[in-house]
Amino acid sequence: MQDERGKPAASWGCLLRLFWMIAGNFCLAVVALLIADRCRKALSFSALDGVYWAVAALLVVVRYVDIRHMGGATATGEPASMRHFGRYAAILAVASTLLWAAAHVLGQARG
Repeated sequence: MQDERGKPAASWGCLLRLFWMIAGNFCLAVVALLIADRCRKALSFSALDGVYWAVAALLVVVRYVDIRHMGGATATGEPASMRHFGRYAAILAVASTLLWAAAHVLGQARG
């Protein structure tokens, strides 16, 4: 994942950023909607829950790799630090937990 000068390949960094900024969050939202659509019983867990948490974990890993190994940047283009990573991981953990819980509540309310 390095170019001929030993620097991180810009195309990989761009793909990683597109994933943690857009595609990964879109996947989380879609899986949450599927959970809400299919969840009908209290405390019913399915493979969709596993997929949801796998995507959330992948988002954290991709952000870490972006910052640590690919010269990551913030959404505004500034150089990112591990402090940015910590904040991102914390916000993602809270937001994804709330979204997951909301999907289950909505699914049970519809059931």
